[in-house]
Amino acid sequence: MEYQKKLTIPAPPYGRRFAITDIHGCLKTLEALVWEQIQLQPEDQLFLLGDYIDRGPSSGGVIDFILQLQEKGYPVYALRGNHEQMLLDDYQQYNGEKFKVVMTKFKKTPDLLNEFGELRIRYLEFCRSLPYYIDTGDFYLVHAGFDFAHETPFEDWVSMLWMRHQPAHVSQLRLLELLGGPRRVVHGHTPKAIHEILQKAKNKALIIPLDNGCVFGGVARGKFTANDLGRLCAFNLDTFEVLTQDRVDEVS
Repeated sequence: MEYQKKLTIPAPPYGRRFAITDIHGCLKTLEALVWEQIQLQPEDQLFLLGDYIDRGPSSGGVIDFILQLQEKGYPVYALRGNHEQMLLDDYQQYNGEKFKVVMTKFKKTPDLLNEFGELRIRYLEFCRSLPYYIDTGDFYLVHAGFDFAHETPFEDWVSMLWMRHQPAHVSQLRLLELLGGPRRVVHGHTPKAIHEILQKAKNKALIIPLDNGCVFGGVARGKFTANDLGRLCAFNLDTFEVLTQDRVDEVS
C-alpha cells in the first residue's frame, strides 16, 4: 500500500492549531500537555512531528493515545520521525529473536511487541502510514527540518528525518524565496534549551525549533543542564504561544 509523503492541511474554520514533537514514550506528560495545558477541543487541529517511541516508558501507549484521539474524531495528524523510521528499518533487517532483542534491550520498547515477541500490526501500520511533512499554507511542519542547500529540499526525505543544522550559507532572503511566501518551518529532532525555543517563537523566526528534550529532563547531557531540558512543548500556530509541560513520566 502506498502512503502519502506530504499532507496539505488547511486551517480549521473555528478551532486552534497546535504542534508537539519528540514525545519518546512519555505518555503521562503528553496527556497532561494535551488535556491540562492545551485543553484540546474537537474543533482544534493537533500536529505531531514524530518520535513517539523509544527511550521513555510507554511507546505503545503514546501511539495508542494518538490512534484513540483519531478514532474519536479529533483532527490529529502525525508525522514520521527518525525513530519510527528506525523501527521500520529494524523490522526489515531483523527477524524472530534478534528483532525481539533489539526492541527490548536496545530500544527499551517491549510494549510494542505481542506475547510472541512480534511487532504488533497496529504499530507497524501506524509507522508505515506516517508522512514526512505537512503544509498548512502558512507553516511547513517536519520532524528534523529541510536542507535548503539541497537541490530539491522538499523531496530530500532523509534530511527531513535526520538533519541537525541548517546550512550556514543560506541567507534569510534565500530562505524566504525557498519557502515560497510567508511560510515558516516548525521542527523537532534536535533538543534545544527552552529559552531558545521561546525566543524563536516570540520573534516569529522563519525556522522555529520545538524539541526541549522531554525524555532527557533531569540529566545533564553535553552543553545542556537539567534546567534546560525536560519539557514537552506545544506551539500554537496562530498566536505563536508556546505551552510547556514538565516531564511527569519516570525514565530509567
